[in-house]
Parts: sequence; structure tokens; C-alpha cells
Amino acid sequence: MKANLLFGFFLLLSLAACASQPAPAVPTTVPSATPSLIAYQRATATPTLTPDLRATETPTLTPFPTPTPTPVTYTVAKNDDMLSIALRNHISLAELIAANPTINPNLMSIGTVLIIPVSAENLAATPTPTPLPVPLSADPPTCFSNASGGLTCLMLVHNNGERPVENLSGQLILLGSDGFRQAQTAWLPVNLLQEGAALPLTAEFAPPLPPLWQISGEILSALPVEAADTRYLPVTYLAPPKINIAASGLSAEISGSLALDQGKAGQIRLAATAYDQQGRPVGIRLWENKAPLIGGENMAFDFSVYTLGPRISRVTLSLEAR
Repeated sequence: MKANLLFGFFLLLSLAACASQPAPAVPTTVPSATPSLIAYQRATATPTLTPDLRATETPTLTPFPTPTPTPVTYTVAKNDDMLSIALRNHISLAELIAANPTINPNLMSIGTVLIIPVSAENLAATPTPTPLPVPLSADPPTCFSNASGGLTCLMLVHNNGERPVENLSGQLILLGSDGFRQAQTAWLPVNLLQEGAALPLTAEFAPPLPPLWQISGEILSALPVEAADTRYLPVTYLAPPKINIAASGLSAEISGSLALDQGKAGQIRLAATAYDQQGRPVGIRLWENKAPLIGGENMAFDFSVYTLGPRISRVTLSLEAR
């Protein structure tokens, strides 16, 4: 009986203890809100500009260009061209063209005003350009069709004076019946034309060409070479060159050796001009050295010239060295 009373007593204590503790909370899952897209947030928000650090750096100062020489002007006269004007004013052709970017060197007319970039130091030493009479004559141009469908034209120029001339240039003009006009500056194969000699000025005319055309030409410039000029060296042939014209007349082979007594020739040019039976130039070929020629040494050459049309009847050579 007593045992039952004790058991009942402890049972009541246990129930009281359980009633005094709160019931455990039942976990409840709360659905999370749908997140907003970052792109949408950035689209509606005011953008924050990231400062460009380069803008705060000290800017690099662009140096001022070097002052150009004090310019003077020159009015183009008859038979002038840019090359002869540049030479007479002791400047390069590139400098003269750069100083006159709006002027076409091949289409200058009499009265055109050119800017001559001459320094103040050289201005006093620059002579006033005066045309020098040079006794030259030219044959009518001869033209041949080339592989590109255009024309290769040659105009033979004769030096009838008593001393050599240099920097000889000319102009060949092609005219068509439909108003076509094309002008080309023509040059010698070498820079020097000896007294009593002849060389062809050459120019190329690109296609398309008019069905009917005619060609004309004129000498633009030439400068006499003074007797005391030491730029050209006395390079000679060790023996008479061999000129062998092929039986077909379509080509000729030239060979030989060059000799220089003293000095050093850095540039050597040998031009071969082929002529037909009528004396018209029908081909031109230029040979140039690949290494300097030292005084006391020899240098061999071997090359060929080809005709542009008629058979080759004879070949002449023109030699210069600097």
C-alpha cells in the first residue's frame, strides 16, 4: 500500500514537471521572396561612374615641330621642272615636293609659284636661278605596244654641245581623237649625257589607250656639268666591250670589264641602247654595279638588251660612275 502511495506521488511530480516546460516549437518553412534581377536593378539605378585614372595623370606634352627653313618663292619659267629648280637652289627634289604638296610636278605651267625652303644661312649663297642655254635636240618619239596593253615610248635626245649635261628630263604627251590626254615625265637611263652623244628619254603609258592617238615630246630641263666637277669618276673599259647581236635581231649581249685607276666608285651605271636600221631607238637596258669599284681593281659586266619591235641593227653604250 505504501509502495503504491509513493509511486503515485512520484507520478504526480513527473506530470507537474512536464506541464511546467513549454512545448517545442514546430518548425515552419517560410517561403523566400523571389529575388530581383541584378540587371533590372542596375537599369533603374543611377549608374556610378568609375573615374578614369588616366585623366588625372599629367598629360604628355607634344613637342612643337622643328621650325622649317625660311621659305622663299620661285616662279616657274619655260623649260623649268622641279628637279632643275631644286638643284639650282641646293635642296633635294623631295624637299621641294614636300614644300609644295598641292602642285603636281608633271603638270606645272609657266607662272606657277613654288615655295623654296631655303635656310637663312644658305639664302645668301643661293644664286638667283637663271636659265642656262644647253644645245640639245630631240627626235620625234617612237612608241611600241607592251605586254600590259600600254605603250613604251622613247625620244632620242642629242647633246650637240661641247660639255656633258646632267639631270636631263622631258615630257611625252599622248593625245587621242576623243579628247584623251596623258602626259608622262621622261628620264634618261643614266644621269650623264656626254658631249656629242645621244640617249633616249623613256616613258610608259598605261592602258586603256584611245583607238587613235598621236605622241609628242619636249625637253624640260638639263644642266651643264662644269669641267672642274669631281662627282663623276673616270671609269674606263679594260678592253673594248663585246657586243653580240643575235641572228634573230631580237637581242644583243654585252660583256666586258671596267677599270678605275684610283679612288672608289660607289655607283656605276652602264646603259645599252639598241637601234634599228633607220637609227631609231628600239630598246634600252641598264646595268648597275652591286659592289664598289676600288682604284686599281677591275669589274666585269655581262647583260643583254632586247628590242621592243624591229630588229636590232646596232648598240651603243653610255657609262658613268660616281
